[in-house]
Amino acid sequence: MPRGVRSRPRCTGTGSARAIPLLSRRPVTNLGGLPYNALPVGDSLSPRGDEGGSVMRTFMLAVIISFGFVGLASAQGFEGPCGPKGQLPSEYSNNVGDGARCFELRMYTVDHSRVGQGDFEGGIDELHQRFREEEVAIFEKHGAEVVAVWQDLQKPDTLVWMLAYRDWEHRQDVWAKFRDDPAWDALLAKYNVPIQRPVVYYMSATDYSHLK
Repeated sequence: MPRGVRSRPRCTGTGSARAIPLLSRRPVTNLGGLPYNALPVGDSLSPRGDEGGSVMRTFMLAVIISFGFVGLASAQGFEGPCGPKGQLPSEYSNNVGDGARCFELRMYTVDHSRVGQGDFEGGIDELHQRFREEEVAIFEKHGAEVVAVWQDLQKPDTLVWMLAYRDWEHRQDVWAKFRDDPAWDALLAKYNVPIQRPVVYYMSATDYSHLK
């Protein structure tokens, strides 16, 4: 990438073929959202080694057990629905609450191989600072709830965060407004940390979940 040309990160979580059974995966058929072709594939939804797969499975199981989510969907090609029971296909809705929200879990890992290329700079500390300073606030301004932001304790260069929306339509509206917000452009110019291809999951809360 030529120096001086700033690349926007992939800020629309793309999704998978549909909400899929717990931790199963389908081939990628549609990337959707913003293009990924300018960025190398980093952590994928199908980890390349046993260690990566074990870490991912352990983390996702912990999230699901803790919060009571069903309909776990990997990100690639996912186009909804997500959220309340009444909006979901029957194979995913049996254990979902009537007023369940759509939850989006995102994992960002710093891509050190691109630091110094173009306007890319910074590492995990700068990525956290971007969230701390304004990224969370921008999403909340446009109607999302940022449930939590975590530091992955098994991958020091990975930030994990979760958002909640009323449903899939609300999710799409939030991201469209976020992308068009001048505050995001200014924040990205200040903390243009290169990240690998994000790992993204969509979930609906169960009817017995404390967090709905």
